[in-house]
Amino acid sequence: VDQMVAAADRAVQQQSWVEAERLWGDVLRLSPRHPRALYSLGMHAFQRSAFKRSRELLEKSRSHEPGFLPTLNALSVVHNRLGNAEAEIEAIDAALSVEPYFLPGLVAKAVWLEKNSTRAAAAAMYRNVMRVAPAEPHWPHSLRAQLLHARDVVERHSRAYEAYLGEQIAGLPVHSVADALRL
Repeated sequence: VDQMVAAADRAVQQQSWVEAERLWGDVLRLSPRHPRALYSLGMHAFQRSAFKRSRELLEKSRSHEPGFLPTLNALSVVHNRLGNAEAEIEAIDAALSVEPYFLPGLVAKAVWLEKNSTRAAAAAMYRNVMRVAPAEPHWPHSLRAQLLHARDVVERHSRAYEAYLGEQIAGLPVHSVADALRL
């Protein structure tokens, strides 16, 4: 099994996807509970848009290795594609419970909040994303578009909140504003 895993890893590095999938299938036949084989085959199914099959394989992988971040992250994406928002956020939260600073998980949670909650909740999570993200020149290429969006959401929300506060204190007498600032 170890030799087949190594061969599958080499096939992936060489981008020989058909060979990698065949080898992972061989690993799974010999070791039906092998978490990496289940994960990898789940990802192959995802690439073919076989989302239900992908979910099945990824859930099996998770049952054998519950804290494996790539599986949890992939499950959140698969549940998103299947339209299951509750399962999606559960997978995201599971990943963040393993690693609270897992950048792809924080981004996924912010995106989920933007779709399923309030703008303020999404902006707060995007703010957390930007706190955890490295400096822009070091952003992971795979997350660049999402990090640009995160920065934009945070900036827009900050400007809107500043304008809102300005409107709220605009009509107050000066001594009231000074009193409010002392609080």
